[in-house]
Amino acid sequence: MFRWFQNQIDRWREARKKDAEERLRSLKIRYHIFRAILEANGRAVGLITELDMGLRRDLFSQEGLLKKIDELLSVTYELVEKLNKLDYARHKVLFTKHRKIAKEIKDAIALIPREDGIPLCMPLEQVYRGSMDRLVGNKASVLAGLAASGLFHVPQGFVIPVHACRLFLEKSALTFKIIRSLGRYLDVRQGEVLKLPEQVVDDVKSEIISTPLPSVLEDAVVSQALPFLATPPGLAVRSSAIGEDGLKYSFAGQFTTVLNVTNQADLILAVKEVIASNFNARSLIYRLNAGMSPLDFNMAVLCLKMIDAVSAGILFTQDPNNTNSGRMIISAVFGLGELAVAGESNADIYRPSRTDAYDTLPLIAKKDKRLILNKNGGVRLEDVPEMDRQRPVLTPELIKALVDLGLKIESLSGGPQDIEWAVDQSGVIFILQARPLRISAIQAADHGQGDNVLFDKAVVASRGVATGRVNIIRRRQDLERPMEGAVILVLHQSLVDAARVVKDVNGVLVDIGNPADHLSCVAREHAVPMLTGLATATKDLKDGEWITVDAVSGRVTAASRGEIESALKKKEDGGKRGGAPMDVGVDRGDIARSFQETLHQLIVKLNLTDAYGPTFSIMECRSIHDIVRFVHEKAVIAMFDMGDELLSDAKGLVYKLESDIPFLLSVIDLGGGLVPKENRGLKITPEEVISAPFRALWKGITTPGLRWSGPPGQVDLGQTYSHWIADQQSERPIGCPNYVILSRDYINLNARMDFHFVMIDSVCGMNPKANYLRFRFKGGGTDLVRRRRRASLIAELLERHNFFVDLKDDLVNGELSGVMQQVIEERLVFLGRLLGFTRLLDMAMINEHTAHRMVEAFMQGDYQFKGLESVRPAGPAGHLDA
Repeated sequence: MFRWFQNQIDRWREARKKDAEERLRSLKIRYHIFRAILEANGRAVGLITELDMGLRRDLFSQEGLLKKIDELLSVTYELVEKLNKLDYARHKVLFTKHRKIAKEIKDAIALIPREDGIPLCMPLEQVYRGSMDRLVGNKASVLAGLAASGLFHVPQGFVIPVHACRLFLEKSALTFKIIRSLGRYLDVRQGEVLKLPEQVVDDVKSEIISTPLPSVLEDAVVSQALPFLATPPGLAVRSSAIGEDGLKYSFAGQFTTVLNVTNQADLILAVKEVIASNFNARSLIYRLNAGMSPLDFNMAVLCLKMIDAVSAGILFTQDPNNTNSGRMIISAVFGLGELAVAGESNADIYRPSRTDAYDTLPLIAKKDKRLILNKNGGVRLEDVPEMDRQRPVLTPELIKALVDLGLKIESLSGGPQDIEWAVDQSGVIFILQARPLRISAIQAADHGQGDNVLFDKAVVASRGVATGRVNIIRRRQDLERPMEGAVILVLHQSLVDAARVVKDVNGVLVDIGNPADHLSCVAREHAVPMLTGLATATKDLKDGEWITVDAVSGRVTAASRGEIESALKKKEDGGKRGGAPMDVGVDRGDIARSFQETLHQLIVKLNLTDAYGPTFSIMECRSIHDIVRFVHEKAVIAMFDMGDELLSDAKGLVYKLESDIPFLLSVIDLGGGLVPKENRGLKITPEEVISAPFRALWKGITTPGLRWSGPPGQVDLGQTYSHWIADQQSERPIGCPNYVILSRDYINLNARMDFHFVMIDSVCGMNPKANYLRFRFKGGGTDLVRRRRRASLIAELLERHNFFVDLKDDLVNGELSGVMQQVIEERLVFLGRLLGFTRLLDMAMINEHTAHRMVEAFMQGDYQFKGLESVRPAGPAGHLDA
């Protein structure tokens, strides 16, 4: 009989052990799924950021765009799948929502004309004016239209479309590398770039020049070029950017032109030089001063047969300085026209009447030099023969011909024109370029004097300039205040909770964060200037202080009187802070703009901004960004709350932590959290734990001077226990063990501390984007008034340690994310001290003054609060007054 009972007990023990092992295995699987979710979340947010930048700046070829979108849809499906595995298939509806949004994205893509059928190189005669503007740029499109009209002589040639040039940058992984290299150095004040290191610009150019073209693109370029290279002269390789030579922007002289290219190797080099000129200092400055995004890439490359010019120059079909004069202006030089275009040589000036071309009012210059073609390629300067130096470049007949051509081009284009022309050796006039004439210059915006710089070298997350009053956000409840007037939102961390008020503020400053986080995406969506990486803005700035955020230069300055008055006037007039949402920078056509805005809404726009609100649900997910945000939040919550769920029946594999601190802990190692050891017993010491977040927390718990052996002052614990029984809202019964689940860089603490409940959940590793720390405190053994006082004390201490706080009655939630491992460890040390400091502290919360004294005591290291006796009034029998 005894043997039978013993066998039954052994079988029961074996079954219990297997069950515990299975539960632990299940817990480890969930943990690894959770870490996979964090990794996939980082990839998804990175892709969303790239697509956000690409859609705004037109950075992608269609092939590149579709590839990024497919990758994002795949990653987000993986996120949905993993969340359902982690959280027991509670979010299956998310699959349906993902399929719906993915279909809407693909339907939107199907509406845009595909580039698949557009060759990587195409003859100029195959370019159709208007329909191909956004493929080949204005310069090529205009010349193709003039040639197709049959009214003008235009050099033959071919064009490398925008998507082919982007393909080069994408295939070589140069696009975002260039943005990272140049973006942080762009520094604009008063419309000028003050700091753009020459070496950085040179390095970008060198990298582009040294990178081979994709073989398919090089083959296409060479194939088109061979007929032109077979006989001299060679090719002129020029830029043809979208928006260049347009009505709004000319980009005159900003990009590189390479003349008389006569062989394949030089042609490939010239093409890369033109592409690289998109990122030269001149073009960057031009775009910044014009209020455009400086790192847009919308360039095609135009290759035209060189004209062996006898003379060349510029024709303005109106006098830009006196539009009522009824005259044109022609500048002319001997040889190639680059000297006239660049203003590097004296040129004849003619002012012919628009109605009588022989009325020219000539001003004949002395012309010492002319630019001519080299037989073996390139160009050279030579002296103009003495007899020709003061001879007019143009005859009356050529002037008359140019006036007639100018009027025809003006009529076709619908406005005054700026035309480049050249006369070949046989006297034929060729049109090399035509663009709208700039009658008045664009005025640069006033960004303030910047004499009082408060912060410098911040990271630009959303571009623009704004002035407003500082509004520091330390807890969730601060976001519920109306954002009235000109407001600059200031946060310690880039929490997405602030996204719901971004549209109502002038600007955003964040101590930590990066341009790829959720809040940055929302700021860009609403064109709200935003800077990250300020480190101490929440400490150094004061509520109500007037500042100017220059999210172009990466500076914050004290606002001038003029900036304040301007900001107030804009608010009174109902004005916007910066550009319109989805500011496209250049005119890409209604179809393209609609397509990009639709994709932006379906991919980038974030609608789930309040994780604590009623609208944070699957049904409100209307974009891929919403799905990513929802999955991440629910995954963290699932891990945060999992402590009791799986551990209660896994006791056979739980280690007991032995120490002199009266804080009993049961430890479960998910892998890498304990020193490797064979035949380990069920009792361990703190020294055997190598988990980085646990060691930091334990360092705080074992801080000398913490009170772990009783409440502060004299307390009637019987009365306290009665209060707790009468108002018991705790999530676990008193006396239950405290659990900590850990790995090398993860910790989940689930603890009953006397009469209150504490949870800590944290990833503390090398990747700041994946790091976070969440803290929850609830309950107590006294009445609600005193519990609220203790909760407020804890909330204030959390705020002083840069947590974002949510406080409701005696429930405190604190959150910190996106920071370095060292910062997480420092905050875990703080939380360890807080655990000991707050034990039974609600019993001492006799008034608000005491709470304030305790906050200061903690900050000064007085963890036992020795000053309590001098401020505590005594009631009957020495009990604390309620």
